Amino acid sequence: MKNLQAEVEQSIETLVTTLQRAVGEAAIEALEQRLVRRPRATAKRRSGAPHRSPAEIMSLAEQLYEAICAQPGERMMELSKVVGQRSEALSLPVSKLLKAGRVRKAGSHQYTRYYPVGRQPTAKGKASRKSAG
Repeated sequence: MKNLQAEVEQSIETLVTTLQRAVGEAAIEALEQRLVRRPRATAKRRSGAPHRSPAEIMSLAEQLYEAICAQPGERMMELSKVVGQRSEALSLPVSKLLKAGRVRKAGSHQYTRYYPVGRQPTAKGKASRKSAG
């Protein structure tokens, strides 16, 4: 009887050890599958516009500033036509001008109007008085 009981205990221990090993291996495999980085599809730019360099952004900001000085109080839609860019492409340049304190805005959303700060508008094509004399 003692032999039978010893055999049963040995079988149970072997079964438990085998199950523990199988569960451990399955857990490791599941973790490895979760942790392995799969290549993701690259996100496309919404506007389809190429990445612009800081110099390009500053150039657009200067063009936009000149347009705002020439036509104070205009909305972005009209200013974008003057600059020759889509209004969405001017959001970063105008935010840089606002942050620098060179322009101010009034209104909100599509009714936002932009004004120069600290510069008098000059008539297009006319020389300023300082350079004339």
